[in-house]
Amino acid sequence: MTNQPANALTALRPDAKKPDRVFDDGDVALILKADGSINMLTSNIDPSRLAADPATWTEADHKAALAGSRIFALSFAAGHPVLMDMLMQIANDPEIVDFDKLAQSTRPH
Repeated sequence: MTNQPANALTALRPDAKKPDRVFDDGDVALILKADGSINMLTSNIDPSRLAADPATWTEADHKAALAGSRIFALSFAAGHPVLMDMLMQIANDPEIVDFDKLAQSTRPH
């Protein structure tokens, strides 16, 4: 690691290794493109299941719906500069985020 102070960008690294696949079934991801556009990625979620009566949902369906709600909230914030500025201030505040612990969990080596 360089001599830079830890922050949200140095703690999260795209080259962090996991023992298995990067995306598991039911995962969702928000992709913030360099041009400012936003893309979302889902992994093996069946939209027709989530259109069914929630009383018939499996535990995986409930988790997928929650992940979808979370990704929507993040994509909404990403499109609103005031909300994104607030989130960025929180994410870069060492009083709130333990960057050393975060770096250890994303870069175990």
